Amino acid sequence: MRAAAEARRLRWVEELTSEGRDISDEGRTLTKVGTVVNSWAAGGLLPTEGVVSFSVRVERSKWNAGYMTIGVCN
Repeated sequence: MRAAAEARRLRWVEELTSEGRDISDEGRTLTKVGTVVNSWAAGGLLPTEGVVSFSVRVERSKWNAGYMTIGVCN
């Protein structure tokens, strides 16, 4: 059961991520690096049918600002 859940997890993809972000923890952790403003990151494709839900955990942010925009696009 745990292996099936791991396989379904969304992961950040290096090739779909702009400068200014570091991906670690097997694609599960995204960290801003340097001074690049408005950098972005993307994950893999979502399923094409059914219902999908996900959560995002912010562990720390500069000045506790936590600025983040999350969206889904095609």
